[in-house]
Amino acid sequence: MMPLILRRPLFVEDIRAIWTYIAADNEAAANRLLHELEERYRLLSERPQLGTRRFSRYPSMRLFPFRRYLIIYQPLDTGDGIELIRLLHTARDYRKFFDE
Repeated sequence: MMPLILRRPLFVEDIRAIWTYIAADNEAAANRLLHELEERYRLLSERPQLGTRRFSRYPSMRLFPFRRYLIIYQPLDTGDGIELIRLLHTARDYRKFFDE
C-alpha cells in the first residue's frame, strides 16, 4: 500500500502561487517543477525521517530542501505517510511562518 500524502490548504496555495509565477514565463518549466515535487513527496512519504528538524515548538515538523524551496512537512502519527504543510522559497525566513 502506498503511503499517504496529505496537503494542508496553505501548502496548496503555495504550490498554486509558485506554478502561476513560473508559468507566466514558461508553463512547461512550471509543469516540470510540479512533477519533480511529486517525486520528492513520494520519497518523503516512504522515508519521512529524511528531513531535518528545525522547529523547537513543533518537534515533529521537518524541512527538506528542493531546488530553491523548502518542503515543510511532518510524518503522520500513524506512520503511513506525511502531511505537507508549506512550500517556501529559500529566500524567505521560514521561521516567521511558525513563530520560531
